[in-house]
Amino acid sequence: MSWSIANKQDTDSAGLARAWRDMELAATDQVSYILDWPNRDNIISYRQALREWPSTSNFPGTRPELS
Repeated sequence: MSWSIANKQDTDSAGLARAWRDMELAATDQVSYILDWPNRDNIISYRQALREWPSTSNFPGTRPELS
């Protein structure tokens, strides 16, 4: 029974959105540690938007974008 619950969560739009968000955060983790990374300030802002996204009215329909 727990497998079907986990599987359903992974296939619904919110679950997929969270999985995408987690991948984006993982892909930009290194920026946090390198002070002279190109475009670092925008990436840090993007990461904050990713963390806040699930609590916004735009979730899961509109993904945050890196500017």
